[in-house]
Amino acid sequence: MDMKIDSHTFHNGLTNNAHKRQRTEDNDCDWSSNNNMALHFKGKKFIPLRGGPLVFQSEDIHGSETLYIPMTEDILINMDTVEQISFGNGTYFIGNNTGTYVKSEPGHVINLWRYDIQQRQLFIARSFLFTHLQNFLELKSVLECI
Repeated sequence: MDMKIDSHTFHNGLTNNAHKRQRTEDNDCDWSSNNNMALHFKGKKFIPLRGGPLVFQSEDIHGSETLYIPMTEDILINMDTVEQISFGNGTYFIGNNTGTYVKSEPGHVINLWRYDIQQRQLFIARSFLFTHLQNFLELKSVLECI
């Protein structure tokens, strides 16, 4: 019996028509969903974040008294400098570009934590507020899968 063996044929003559799936180190992400953005940024050092009228930021964190100002420009977040990421929701203070309080509005936040060597503790280095749920969920899904 002369049987031609190619890369899709096992040594016992059975064929392998199965599709291989991408191997991941953790199973926290739902890779079966069509979350192309999360897949695109897996393992990347810099994650882009678009500014706009529904995105706010703060580098001066004071617990529930933090004032978020509009994020008018697009940025790249360096994930190598982030020790921890936390997510939250609630009502937050929003200011204008000069830092003057304008209103309180419900939203969702993403906090980027760093480690202070002198204080020997984590601190929130930067916080992003999203007043549109879809914008928050898009970035959250990317961050959960990197």
